[in-house]
Amino acid sequence: MHTFKIKPAYLLSLLILFSFQSLQAQSSSTVFRGDLQHSGRFTSTVFSDSGKFKWKFKTDGMVRCTPAVLENMVLFGSRDKNFYSVSKSDGSLLWKFPTEGEVSSSPAISDGMVYFLSQDNFFYCVDAKTGSLKWKYGTGRDLDQPRGNYKNGGWDYFLSSPAVENGSVFFGAGDGFFYALDKNNGSLRWKFKAESIVRSSPAIKDGIVYFGSHDGNLYALEESSGRMIWKFKTKGNKYFPKGEVQSSPAVSDSMIFFGSRDGMLYALDLKNGSEKWTFDHEGSWVITSPAVSNGLVYAGSSDAQFFNAMDVKTGKEKWRVKTQANVFSSPALAGNMVYFGCWNGVIYGINALTGEEKWGVYLEGPVQSSPVIDNGVMYIGCDDGYLYAFQ
Repeated sequence: MHTFKIKPAYLLSLLILFSFQSLQAQSSSTVFRGDLQHSGRFTSTVFSDSGKFKWKFKTDGMVRCTPAVLENMVLFGSRDKNFYSVSKSDGSLLWKFPTEGEVSSSPAISDGMVYFLSQDNFFYCVDAKTGSLKWKYGTGRDLDQPRGNYKNGGWDYFLSSPAVENGSVFFGAGDGFFYALDKNNGSLRWKFKAESIVRSSPAIKDGIVYFGSHDGNLYALEESSGRMIWKFKTKGNKYFPKGEVQSSPAVSDSMIFFGSRDGMLYALDLKNGSEKWTFDHEGSWVITSPAVSNGLVYAGSSDAQFFNAMDVKTGKEKWRVKTQANVFSSPALAGNMVYFGCWNGVIYGINALTGEEKWGVYLEGPVQSSPVIDNGVMYIGCDDGYLYAFQ
């Protein structure tokens, strides 16, 4: 039987107040990172300091995707090659949809349809209530990677997660293309060829789509046509000269933020892609996708084993928390707290303004999934094969 522990160091007496923040475009639980700009903000009330376990659902593979919530359902994929819908109230199975590959793409939901990518090189559109297939679109085979075998033990854990906007669904694929499909029938509207695989998930603002590639570029494309507006090349380092971009970008006002395998977190001008500032993780990958709020940018580090907050305008570090393990999970902001998972199995809850550690739950497996908070409940996956609900 899986056990749950609340770390004593985190058991401070705290009841977190909720705040409602205006989210652009979609609601907080229908797209990866909370909204189309990937702010990582959630408008729901936040559970208390007790971290009470509500339910868990077991799959036969690691759950590394980030779940999505729709009405009474929680929808997510597993590395057991299935996509699941479970009851929000008790975690019971509503339906599951089989694919021929691991599902580590986080779903997007629009007009009762759920969209996700599988490692079988198909992109799926499934009815959210019944699990019946509406359409699927085949991409090309994954490109070979010159530096190591990323698919088999090379830390290539995530697939691009889709975004839906203006009748199109956008995502990147392992064949090196970025796609725009008609969301209703899956027909190709346009595709853009990058120079390597695309695992980064697209952010969208004002008709522009932003995403990164393992070629080391962050791209800005016109949403309607796929025409490139600008691209930015990362610096690279001795061990990863391409500066692969696996992190998904976050957009805030006139700036865009993302991490790279060259150990840098970048801040660019949204209009022309010029560099504003960088924060050096000293060679440690920045796989996590940043969250932005309160005039701060939040991100985790891999081998450097920390989580920090930086000033949006200057990149100056405001606070840092040592995690004792790698952070691949992307942060979720709710009220005055920031939450994220860690390789040591801890889900952290930290005061977003001060960096004070307030809350923590220990699971019996690494946590690569990112938290989703809905109506006072946190949903998150774990490498032990479970999806968890805490309230």
